[in-house]
Parts: sequence; C-alpha cells; structure tokens
Amino acid sequence: MQIFLGTEKGLFELLPTGGVHRICCPELDVMDAVFFEGYLYVCSPTSGVYEVRGRLRRAVAGNCWRLVKVGETLVASITGPSLYDAATGDKIADFSEYAERYGWRFLKGPAHITDIAFFRGKWVAAVEDGNILAGDDLATLRPTRFWGDSHALLAAKELLLISTSTGIYYTQDLENFAMAAGLSGYTHAVVQCGGYLATHMISD
Repeated sequence: MQIFLGTEKGLFELLPTGGVHRICCPELDVMDAVFFEGYLYVCSPTSGVYEVRGRLRRAVAGNCWRLVKVGETLVASITGPSLYDAATGDKIADFSEYAERYGWRFLKGPAHITDIAFFRGKWVAAVEDGNILAGDDLATLRPTRFWGDSHALLAAKELLLISTSTGIYYTQDLENFAMAAGLSGYTHAVVQCGGYLATHMISD
C-alpha cells in the first residue's frame, strides 16, 4: 500500500524503510492526492486540481481542498463551495447560494466542502464552516440542521460520525445530532482502524 504525504512543497511518498521521496510538484502546496484511472491527481488549496502525466496539467482552477472517489467519478471540492469532476473539469454542483443564505464562512476565505460520505441511502457532505449537506445525489445536496466547523465524515454501522473543531458528533438519521461523550477538542479526522475508531486531534 502506498502512503502519500501532501506538503507545502509537493507530494511525497512514505518508503517502507521509513524515509520519504518527492513524487512531484515541488512548486505546489498539496492538500490531497488520488490515483484515478491510471493517473495521479493532485489537489492544491492555492492552485486547483492537477493531473500528473509526466508533466502537470491543470484540470480544475480555483482552490482545491479534497478529492473523493464517488462511483466512477473523482470529485474535487473547490472553494465556493462547489464540486467538480476532477477528470473532465465539469462542474457538478455549486452551493454558493446556501453559503450566502446561511452565513457559511472559512477563516481564510469562502467555505468549502471537506469530506463526502454515503450514509443510509444518502450522500452527505461536510462544510467548513457551515451546514452538513445531504441528498440523493451530489447535485441535489441540501442543508441539514447541523452547523459547524466540520472536517471529516465516517459512516460507521448505524452512525454517521462528524469530526469538528469542538469534538466528534454523531447522528442516526441526519435530523438529530449529538456530541460523542468523553471527547472534546479540535478534531481534524475520524477513521476506522481495525476494531477501533481513531481521530486526529490538534493539541493546544
């Protein structure tokens, strides 16, 4: 399994020996990277989405925050917030009207989508900072009642877990939300590791 490290000076791969080597893009601030249909796609919060085929080709302009495989499509989260097909450059959805209506914001500019998950037959998207979105497909996502500085989503059995700046929240139905007991603080990820749930918490 390959492990990539996105940095402010390009994309690196973690070697089995414990070292690292840079794969590409020393001039790019890299937020995310995904192999898709035989090619590497790189997501930069300052420069957009690039396809790497020996040389860089910008596929989507703007500020990119996340790449997520949804079915046969590689979806890019772009500031707005909006979603694009990273391979074709086509816009999938634009949520800027919701951002204006509900006061979504981000410390460094307009809000953006940080993660996408499939839960109980619905697509769900997290917004930094704004409402959790849910819908039958990505183009028809609508705001739920949950509002927060949301960073990551995890569908874990009967629960959807939401990593936020104040802790981990959960919901069973996308209508009622509660904070998980015993954990509070600035969490930036939530993942399943074997039989455990793990989170990345930013220290004071």
